[in-house]
Amino acid sequence: MAAQTIRCGYIAYPPGFMRDPNTGSFSGTFYDLTQELGKRLNLKIEIADEVTWGTYIEGLKTGRYDVLCSGAWSDAAEAR
Repeated sequence: MAAQTIRCGYIAYPPGFMRDPNTGSFSGTFYDLTQELGKRLNLKIEIADEVTWGTYIEGLKTGRYDVLCSGAWSDAAEAR
């Protein structure tokens, strides 16, 4: 919080969180949600690391990022 920044890890999967390989730009429902949260909380969002389902918890534990910004489910039925 001292840096006023949230460092995000993300798992790339459509439509949740995607990165365009040509431009490097991000998109997706969780990306949009993360950006909106940053605006409302007046915090900078830093996309720090692409991870996998098997490695994201270790990244949280070791402080590579603060939160998994792509969510932890792959579709609406699983989230429910």
